[in-house]
Amino acid sequence: SRPQVGRVMGPCQSCFAGLRHERPAVQDSKLAGNSTQGYTWHGGIPVMVTHGDTNLGGLPGYIGLVESKTVDVGLESPLKYEEWSAFRIGSTLWPSGALLARALAAGAVQGVDVKGKRCAEVGAGVGLPGLAAGVLGAREVVLTDRQDLVELMEKCIQSNGLSENVKAAELDWAVTENQTAASLGLGDEPFDYVFGADVVYMEEQEPLLDCLRALMTADTVLVLAYRERTYSDREYLNSRILPRLTGVERVLYEHDGSRCEIYTGKINRGSSMEVPKFAPWAKVFANPKTTLLEDLKAEEAAQKAKEAAEPAKVRTAQPSVTEMHFWGR
Repeated sequence: SRPQVGRVMGPCQSCFAGLRHERPAVQDSKLAGNSTQGYTWHGGIPVMVTHGDTNLGGLPGYIGLVESKTVDVGLESPLKYEEWSAFRIGSTLWPSGALLARALAAGAVQGVDVKGKRCAEVGAGVGLPGLAAGVLGAREVVLTDRQDLVELMEKCIQSNGLSENVKAAELDWAVTENQTAASLGLGDEPFDYVFGADVVYMEEQEPLLDCLRALMTADTVLVLAYRERTYSDREYLNSRILPRLTGVERVLYEHDGSRCEIYTGKINRGSSMEVPKFAPWAKVFANPKTTLLEDLKAEEAAQKAKEAAEPAKVRTAQPSVTEMHFWGR
């Protein structure tokens, strides 16, 4: 049987599984018209979304607010994209997507040059990294996500005039085990690069790895942008994903107060399962509960100091994030 990391045995209840659990909408007097706010539950965490009665999309599978936005990632022109904010988690822009797009535009990821190359993005959503690669001269870019997000990806492609070298395709990680890019309908030619931004979720466990194995050959480079959401995600990254890559390098990329880790590496199809140990990050790999972000480390140290200064008392054990995952059902 497959190894499981932690205690979560089911899929994420929101962005990847496509299941939405909303609490009753709450009227917000600050919003115009009859707009309301409600919650989408993701990994036990309530995420507020806004429901409006203007700009209704009327698109297949979604009737709700459609927002047209732009973001400057350092290219000649800002990238245009749509957000379907009341649809589900995967239909909005997440921070690492914009950061990875900017890092590609700035040439900040050493050894990554997309010009003339064939690229794919997994869990693309609005697809900013893939769109940036298209603008930067990639010969072909395939944005992939679940079937209900294909139209969103297509609209983002069209908005940027990239239909010549960027396309959208359905790719459900759950069906990628023992498959190849060709068998999944993504073409016979190998991908030079596979991008992923904010796609490491403890709840996914093996499907992401299945997807990467399907799309990557021995020469494909994975470019993975990661922001820590939970310690369980960190453990999954360290114990399941990184050991399956060779030549791993990492960059801590920051722009305008927002930052993420960007990993590059090639798939290891051999039997080796060693976690990469390269200075100065070895301690982080050895302890999955250590975060790279200095502010979180300082926050954790301050909390421990505060607890140590308090009089001894009985503390009620609090549920972990992975346990809270089931509260939204």
